[in-house]
Amino acid sequence: MEERATGATGGGNQEDVANKGGAQSEGISTADDEKELNVDCDAGNAQEGEDTMEAAQARKEAKMKRREERRVAHWQHRRQKRREKKQEIQRLEQEAIARGEQPPERKKKKNPRIRTSVPLEKNHPRLVVDLDFQDFLNEKEIRSVASQINTAYGWIRHHSRPLEMHLTYLKGRVKEAVERNTGSSQWQLAKHEESFIDAFHEQKDKIVYLSPDSPNILETLNPEHIYIIGGIADVHIQKGMTLGKAERLGIQTACLPVKRYTQASRTVLNINHVIEIMTNVAETGDWAAAFAKSMPTRFVLRWVI
Repeated sequence: MEERATGATGGGNQEDVANKGGAQSEGISTADDEKELNVDCDAGNAQEGEDTMEAAQARKEAKMKRREERRVAHWQHRRQKRREKKQEIQRLEQEAIARGEQPPERKKKKNPRIRTSVPLEKNHPRLVVDLDFQDFLNEKEIRSVASQINTAYGWIRHHSRPLEMHLTYLKGRVKEAVERNTGSSQWQLAKHEESFIDAFHEQKDKIVYLSPDSPNILETLNPEHIYIIGGIADVHIQKGMTLGKAERLGIQTACLPVKRYTQASRTVLNINHVIEIMTNVAETGDWAAAFAKSMPTRFVLRWVI
């Protein structure tokens, strides 16, 4: 009886060991399945994240396109309204003259813009914006460069002594961005698809590249020189980018005396600020007054103001 009981007990133990081994194997298999599932989920989440970013970028671009279309449509609508109003005034004047009456007096503009009669191509020194950096800029930065050029031209065309202005390497994405500015096709400036070194190859010894990294401080402007301004968004400036390019081309460099007249921590300026300062200095020769007039007050030293 005891032997039978012992045998039964031994058999039960063997079954327990087998069951435990099976359970352990099943546990290992389940853990492996969970790991594979987690890996698949991570990969799916990563792919979903990429799809979400692409969709967000597509929505952003579509929104910007709609905004630009609305802006152009609004501008065209206003232009058409002004044209119709002008035609109506002319019709009333002609009818009054036909009746032998005095035509109604036109309203005078409150603040008429002073349009200079001096062509932009006549005054030196020449200012050239080098746009051969679009490979280093994203779409937002290219739009920023185009906006700064638009601001600079809008300012310089009303100056009493506007300087001759050039855009070089105007093609590709940057050309499309510049041409989106209203009225850019009628700008009184020179546009070149070639680089500045090709456009002015016969006057290479007169070219001066303005770079914030140049060790040479520009003290006076030479009317015979051609001053190159890098067409780079100020947020993307990489140290030595414009200086390195000028040195590779064997061109002399200079930097504006920014630290002498401002308390800005950086010597990098917007394209429109550089053009404003250079134009004012070319007219008056006064760097302090030029910085005070063109730069935000918070950056200009108190003694300059």
